[in-house]
Amino acid sequence: MDFESISMGLVIMALCALPFVFMGRANRKKRKQLLQSLNDFAHTLGTKPSCYEFERDYVIALSEENKHLLFFHQYENYATEVAVDLSKIRKCEGLIIRNNQSDNLAPIEHLELMLVGKKAEDNVKIELYNLEEHYQLGTELELMRKWEALINSKLV
Repeated sequence: MDFESISMGLVIMALCALPFVFMGRANRKKRKQLLQSLNDFAHTLGTKPSCYEFERDYVIALSEENKHLLFFHQYENYATEVAVDLSKIRKCEGLIIRNNQSDNLAPIEHLELMLVGKKAEDNVKIELYNLEEHYQLGTELELMRKWEALINSKLV
């Protein structure tokens, strides 16, 4: 092999790898911004997130000290901030909403965490997936089940 072939092969490999590098960078930057927004939101409540998890355009977190569930969602031009005092919550349920509830093969339209309060006015819904925002379901279903169990384990 001559030098020209080797250098041409290296240049082509670099060009093929470059989009993945840029996507990884953009993803890290987005996560950093989400975490900063969550930390700012938690600071206004006088708490700090201890365990958190990212998904597409939101971050969900749990504060061990103050027993809060924190949720920050940034989609296009709007942001949603939710803080739930877990001492006012009786149980957490994961909701799978389909167009046709009787058909398990119907596409999932929404995934929500329903936090059922000790009083009716304390009920809170946190939307984890919306078909209108993202056409393809990612790992939101697993995340919903994981956080449902985690929240229920923290309830008194």
